[in-house]
Amino acid sequence: MKNKILSILFLVYTITSFSQDIKSLKSEAQLMYDTAISLDLDKILDQTYPKVFEIASREQMKDVMFEAFNNEAMTIKLIKTNPNFSFGEIKKIGSQTFCVFEHDNKMTMTFKEDMGDSAEMMLEMIKESMGATEATYDAKTYTFTINKRSKVLAISDDLTKNTWKYVNIEKEGSLVQMLFSEDVVKQLGL
Repeated sequence: MKNKILSILFLVYTITSFSQDIKSLKSEAQLMYDTAISLDLDKILDQTYPKVFEIASREQMKDVMFEAFNNEAMTIKLIKTNPNFSFGEIKKIGSQTFCVFEHDNKMTMTFKEDMGDSAEMMLEMIKESMGATEATYDAKTYTFTINKRSKVLAISDDLTKNTWKYVNIEKEGSLVQMLFSEDVVKQLGL
């Protein structure tokens, strides 16, 4: 009888712990999304998995991001939309905890000059390279509007002081492969 009670308590504890983990991840993911929309680069970098800064310094990352969002050719704005989060399984691998999740993203890329005849080719390149689910071009404003589903890896470990930090998962040349062992990448299905 005592073993049954202990088993039930363990099961309840496990379910409760998982719920707290997924609950905290859901609220943290929303915070990450809102921070990205605001383009607060310092806060975005605060939410980035710290090992990324071994590849490029925080200042270098900030400069690259700033230049990407506002340069001599174009400006990029992230548009608030319903993120429609979908969360995968939370996985404990070694001393690290991971979760892959997806969310909707909407952005505009406004060019400072008319794209002319190359707009259609650029539209196809955007769809292909960004994995856009939908992309349109407004010739009057020189603006591409892009909808896509983004994939993110959430990590909690000693390096993050057991809080959730993030790395975007891109199609090719993924940062994830540079940051984690082949075994971890394989276990995460990436």
